[in-house]
Amino acid sequence: MKADDSSVNFPQIYSLRTSCSTTDELFREVGLLMVGEEIVAKDFVSALIKREEQFPTGLQLDGATVAMPHVDARFSLKTAIVVAVNDAPVDFRRMDDPEKMLAVRVAIFLVINDATKQVVFLSRLSHMFADQNFSRLVNTSDDPEPVAQYLKTVLEEERGEGYA
Repeated sequence: MKADDSSVNFPQIYSLRTSCSTTDELFREVGLLMVGEEIVAKDFVSALIKREEQFPTGLQLDGATVAMPHVDARFSLKTAIVVAVNDAPVDFRRMDDPEKMLAVRVAIFLVINDATKQVVFLSRLSHMFADQNFSRLVNTSDDPEPVAQYLKTVLEEERGEGYA
């Protein structure tokens, strides 16, 4: 059954360059931005760390790695996406095989304030992750802006087709 996504608000997309040495440090840096922008609740970072421990978000794409951290909607005040490109890879456990680690530089943080719409965004992103152009971009980008722009373009195209 396809989720009704007609009322999903188009998210604000942020891009962030980071120099973190651990996943938790990356979560804190992104969380600081989002709390400051009044996008998430103050306990967002602790919820993110706890969720990542229980449900890893590292993904192996065709030739690239990415992580898609997210939390329950109750920690989100607004819908947004943050594209963070870290200077060096940090460890994320694989979503499909939690015993294995992935070295990830690009993390796409989903902040969805409506639990019924979270699956819609995850579905949209999974289509994008299958695109080899996206994998190449993730694999070569030192700047979060091109990744954020690519994401915005894909979401706008889907919105034009009635998906956003």
